[in-house]
Amino acid sequence: MTKHLFLFLILTFTSLPLLAQDYQVEIREDFSAYMDHVIAQDYDKVLNATYERFFELLPRDKMKQMMAATFNNPDVEYEITGSEVHEIGTPRHIGDEFFSILTYTSVIRMKFLAGNANETQEEFEQRMKMTRLSLEEVFGSDNVYYEAETGYYRLTSLKKVCAVSPNGQTDWKFIVLEKEMLETLRRILPDQIITEVREG
Repeated sequence: MTKHLFLFLILTFTSLPLLAQDYQVEIREDFSAYMDHVIAQDYDKVLNATYERFFELLPRDKMKQMMAATFNNPDVEYEITGSEVHEIGTPRHIGDEFFSILTYTSVIRMKFLAGNANETQEEFEQRMKMTRLSLEEVFGSDNVYYEAETGYYRLTSLKKVCAVSPNGQTDWKFIVLEKEMLETLRRILPDQIITEVREG
């Protein structure tokens, strides 16, 4: 009996790291696929990978229209060139679902197209200065770089995302946790998640 108990304990403790690794691998793979869809501007696949309750706040078709308008704005050339996951939190079982907070960065290239053909060099430089200040306010001064030779701004965006799964292992869906949206997101996410993001 003691031998069986010893064997059970060994198997249990050696399998725990594997289980922990499994959820991290799954979240990382699912999130990578999600970001690939964002980069490819495949809106339906992005929405398929979005936490379903988000559509209680913003209907799916409206969200699709907003995404298309962002990427197809005639005044801005916009592309996401990559992303990197930095940290994946341990999933927590809250209610009927599992929640994990992950932190990632993405690199965005953005070019604001001239709206006035008669713009002077001085006006252009002033517009670029104001644009840069606005971007620095949003992304932080260390995360904004102007490529003078191409006219693109390269932005490094650090964000938190909530990954949600029905079983804590597979089928992860995502919702970006914008700080200015936290009070609204409180309607669909547990208080523990909102508090962690607010304090983090």
